[in-house]
Amino acid sequence: MKPTELRIGNIIGVTHEEWGDMPAVVTSINEQGDLCLRCLGEIYTNEEYECTLSEVYPIPIREGLLLKSGFQKCVHTSNRYDLYKDGFLITLFTCTKGETWLLSIKSFPSSFEFHGAKYINDLQNTFHLIANKELQIIL
Repeated sequence: MKPTELRIGNIIGVTHEEWGDMPAVVTSINEQGDLCLRCLGEIYTNEEYECTLSEVYPIPIREGLLLKSGFQKCVHTSNRYDLYKDGFLITLFTCTKGETWLLSIKSFPSSFEFHGAKYINDLQNTFHLIANKELQIIL
């Protein structure tokens, strides 16, 4: 991952030498790209952890994460997931065997589409860019 792909509030994975792999939220990024994270794992919830970019990885967008986070699977189209959030309609369509997603964010009268979303931080960053709000993702 590159520092430019991350911002405070992003959910990513971290590999810790003692705790193993777990999800975490970015709480700060310094100029060198070092991160401070708050762990979201079951055992180490809310533990603060400092690390480098080499220790983190993006978490892929998956159906289970979308459904837990409030997205609804469309009954008419099996590869479509919708979420209404703060006046925005966020729609994700699976592409290429579920590895990449078409992301559409609409708010009358404007709309935005992004082809190739793969990771939770892509979804979070795009929504923040368009809506200037955080998108809550539940793991």
